[in-house]
Amino acid sequence: MEAAGENREILLESEARFGDGDDATEGSYSPDDAPVDVTGLMDSDGNGAFEGRMGQGYDEADWYQISVPAGDGLWAMLEWPEGIDSNFNDTIEIEGDISLGMYMVTSSGYTSFVSSSYGFHPQAVATNESYSWTNDLGVDSVVYLRLILNSMTEDYESNYTVTFATYNATEQPWQMACQDDAGPAPLRCCADAGPDYSTPLNLTTVHQPFHGWGQDSFATYHDYKI
Repeated sequence: MEAAGENREILLESEARFGDGDDATEGSYSPDDAPVDVTGLMDSDGNGAFEGRMGQGYDEADWYQISVPAGDGLWAMLEWPEGIDSNFNDTIEIEGDISLGMYMVTSSGYTSFVSSSYGFHPQAVATNESYSWTNDLGVDSVVYLRLILNSMTEDYESNYTVTFATYNATEQPWQMACQDDAGPAPLRCCADAGPDYSTPLNLTTVHQPFHGWGQDSFATYHDYKI
């Protein structure tokens, strides 16, 4: 019981310190205030990371924003610790679930959904899943990242880490130059499955698996025929 009392004391001290979400703006569906700008944490190569904390019942939503130059995209990954935390309790397995959402402020000033990830660990989101992002690719954009705490071990204040990076969204990946769908392709040739039913790639009528190469912006659909 003494250990439980110590845990409760730690929790109350945490609430007094940042229970109002001082680490980031709160809000379940939209930010209550301007999201914390973490653009300055990005290095010259477009890579960055930041940390925060969440607790069940008092800090369950955090919002951040990142400015992205025209022509670039952004991906982000969310991780948090699980298992035994001896600073909390030597016998309790820490378990939690934090979802990650990505939004953008469009050129017309609206906040538009971009991507989401839930039920996984780690979570990951990216702009290349969004038509809104593609439509505004030619202008500077602002990305919002929303973290929602769905569950966490009682009385536990969990740290989390978000890693992010920008990339050139106007250049096709090098694999696009010569794909090998359902390969092997003929010598010195490429094999690219067509993007619709009018240009399918023929498959050999043999009982065997086959492999292909896809990309969620430049090679989203593949059609085959037997």
